[in-house]
Amino acid sequence: MFGNGTGTFKSDYMPEQAAWFREHPESPYAILADNSNHPFNEFLLIWIESGLIGLLLAGLVLVS
Repeated sequence: MFGNGTGTFKSDYMPEQAAWFREHPESPYAILADNSNHPFNEFLLIWIESGLIGLLLAGLVLVS
């Protein structure tokens, strides 16, 4: 609801990706694994870091 805070995508994504690939070593997505510091979707970044409230505020700014 309130997000995890600024910069948390960068600090949380890589350990989560590593944990997922430890559980799924034969995944076809392993070839796509890389050091990612920023998601490819800005709305996803806002949602993770600012939560639903930040996402709604960003939507209001875009609409107005």
